[in-house]
This record gives sequence, C-alpha cells and structure tokens, in this order.
Amino acid sequence: MSQAEFLNPFSVTPTSAGQSVPAPDVSASEQSDFESIRRQYLKHERAVNSVSSVLFFSALLSLFASILVVALPFLYMLYENARLTGSMIAVCLVLSVSLIGLVILQALVAMSVRRSFSNARYAAIFLAILGMFAFPFGTICGIYVLVIMGAKDTPFVMSEEYKKIKRATPQYDAAPISWVMVTLIGFAIIATLATLLMIG
Repeated sequence: MSQAEFLNPFSVTPTSAGQSVPAPDVSASEQSDFESIRRQYLKHERAVNSVSSVLFFSALLSLFASILVVALPFLYMLYENARLTGSMIAVCLVLSVSLIGLVILQALVAMSVRRSFSNARYAAIFLAILGMFAFPFGTICGIYVLVIMGAKDTPFVMSEEYKKIKRATPQYDAAPISWVMVTLIGFAIIATLATLLMIG
C-alpha cells in the first residue's frame, strides 16, 4: 500500500492479503464486474453508513434530552426551593414520552439505513428535516443526512442489486467515514460539558 492510499480514508483495499475469492454462485467475470462496481460506489456506501451513525447519535441525544426534561423541574425545585405543580409535571412527562418515541424511531431508522432498506431513505430524510430545528447539533446533522440521502447514488447503494454486490465482495471495508465519527464524538463532548455547566 502506498503512503497516499494509507492517508486516504476512502482508499479501497481488500481485507484479505491478496486476491478475492468469488462467491460460489458468481462467475469469475461477474466477480470482476462486482468488484469494479463496489470500488466505484464504496465511498458513497461509507457515507450512507455514516448516516446510520449520525441517526444513532441523534437517538442518544434525544434519550439524553428526555431524561433532562424529567430531571430539570426537580432540580429547579431543589435549587430554588420552589413547588412543582401538577400541570408542570404532566407537561414534562408528555415531553419525555414524546422524546422516547423519537429515540425509538431514530434507532429503527438507523438500523434500517445500515441494512440498506430502500424505504429507510425517506424516513431518514424526514428525521433530518425534523432534527434541523434542534440547533445547532440537529441542524448540522440534518444537513449532512439530507445531502447524503438526497444524492443521486444513494438509491442504487441501498438497492437489492447493490446488496448482491456487497455479498459477493465482502473483502472491502465500508466502515463509516472517520471524520464523521470524530465530529460526532466532539459533539457528544460539547453537549456533555454544556449540560454539566447548565446544571452546575
């Protein structure tokens, strides 16, 4: 492997140290075609897999928010020596249950995108539009999801035909894009620190 390929996160290198082995039901010529197509779309496949990671991250944020919605009124009561009303508790519970429902939906869509279910593309777009109202993290993540899910190559990468190509070429790594993962970790750290400062 050259130094340029090593530094390039989108470089394509078979995980087996040599030639790939054709699948039992695929001819040698088909295998060669499949590998050529896989290399062509591997970069975008990694981007689609990164969308799954973004949705999982959004689900974690929503779960965190649902916990805060319930905890903050009680923290307010403790710090300000105030009394909670029944209506305030009811509102917090409704918001928390709604956020938990969103967590479940985001997790299901994330798994569906990871498994390349074609209809998951539309669900991901819907969640991205919804998440853009959660400034700033939701806005940034939502824009990224919209760009990837709306790309012209996405329908093919999430199609049954491409699934067959992936099964025939397991030697290629389609892990989520590294800079996306680093960004998500950075967001998580910032969100945690901001919450601690707000509570403190």
